[in-house]
Amino acid sequence: QLIGNAIFKSDGGKLGGYLYIPGSSDYAKIPYRSEFDLPQSFSVEFWFRQRADQSFLQDLVYKGKGMYVFPNNNYNFRIFRQLWNQYNFGPIQASYINNNTGYYTGVTNSNQLSHGEWHHVVYTKDATGSEYYLDGTSIYRNTDAAPARTNSADIIIGDTAVDTDIDNLRIYNRALTSLEVLQRYSNPALASRGTEEFSKL
Repeated sequence: QLIGNAIFKSDGGKLGGYLYIPGSSDYAKIPYRSEFDLPQSFSVEFWFRQRADQSFLQDLVYKGKGMYVFPNNNYNFRIFRQLWNQYNFGPIQASYINNNTGYYTGVTNSNQLSHGEWHHVVYTKDATGSEYYLDGTSIYRNTDAAPARTNSADIIIGDTAVDTDIDNLRIYNRALTSLEVLQRYSNPALASRGTEEFSKL
């Protein structure tokens, strides 16, 4: 089965099936809906597994385009891996565009992530700032509380994330708490019981 040129595998994921991104032009998308316009409070949660070394930036999930091109930045959120060379396992970077200034507001980590293993990522934003969690642990918090820029764009999954698996993507209209993040990391099935998420993969 093909979803925007990515391949859906029916089993072997964290919760059954998962999405496999074979090449640099392969991706999946969630078509734009107005309820995805989340300027002040949201969470993006998913699992991913990279299979081998890569040597370039890899988008995991984003809504909008124009990263770092001031003043035309136009995305609600973007989560990606900055891979400097084939030996760098790559930190996760998560960010949104400050609607007041047009500049990006980001959180990141210096962790070098192991290949062939599932990693849990959660990016949250609320009226007090934004926070990034990796494998159940808060990695970094930014206290910039400005609203995020919204746009009429699809949510794109796995674009340029070559040879990577993505599972259980969920978009929430509120910021998950640190306890909820830890619970979802420890027991992925808990996420399926939530009522606030708009969409899931």
